[in-house]
Amino acid sequence: MQFRLRVHFVDGTQGIMDLLHWVHAPNAAVFSALADPAPFEQVFVEHGAVIWPGGIDVAPDAVCAQTKAHPSGP
Repeated sequence: MQFRLRVHFVDGTQGIMDLLHWVHAPNAAVFSALADPAPFEQVFVEHGAVIWPGGIDVAPDAVCAQTKAHPSGP
């Protein structure tokens, strides 16, 4: 599994949020629960944050930084 999300912002910015290293890092903490594809696929967005059930989330500024690091075209 690639652990990537395609992200689109209202200002037109688009990119890929790559969470592979977050999920498999030695200090992954709560993100280690997402190593199983079933929970990872339960992702949703709320108020700009990327969220999974169980209280796992990525703040909007981190989503933006990740997306800018991996831009994609339309």
